[in-house]
Amino acid sequence: MPPVIIRPAASRDLLEIGALWHEKVILLQQLDARFAPQSDSQSRFIQAATSWLDAPDTMIFVAIRDEQVGGFTVAHIQPGWSGLLPEQQGVVTQLVVDAHGQPGGIGRLLLETVREWLIGQGIRQMIVHVPHRFAIEQAFWRASGATDWMDILWLTF
Repeated sequence: MPPVIIRPAASRDLLEIGALWHEKVILLQQLDARFAPQSDSQSRFIQAATSWLDAPDTMIFVAIRDEQVGGFTVAHIQPGWSGLLPEQQGVVTQLVVDAHGQPGGIGRLLLETVREWLIGQGIRQMIVHVPHRFAIEQAFWRASGATDWMDILWLTF
């Protein structure tokens, strides 16, 4: 099996990242109708990711195997809760692995790279966005040491 290389994303990666993200969103929509992508959702995500490439508080890492993006993660640094420690925390909003690719620990490698980046920024904790109905992602994060912290509730009116 060819090696996996983890590196910061570049603009040349954004089309592949956008395609992987869109595939995940379609699956999310099948599991939970509240995920309703816009008709141009993939291009909107790529536009947002383009701005993140230059943001000092955000990193996108890609996993490259056979010269193709096999997964990516988006991590941000955000303020913690006012008056509480830590003053800043890491937030992983995306960790996507190509479901059609070869297995080989890409998710674990991406997570480890994000951890190293956050530690380098003086941050020792992160929160992650994981949909409740994504059992595989839930299992991945729990096996990586994540625990329940807070529920985000959905209200439609």
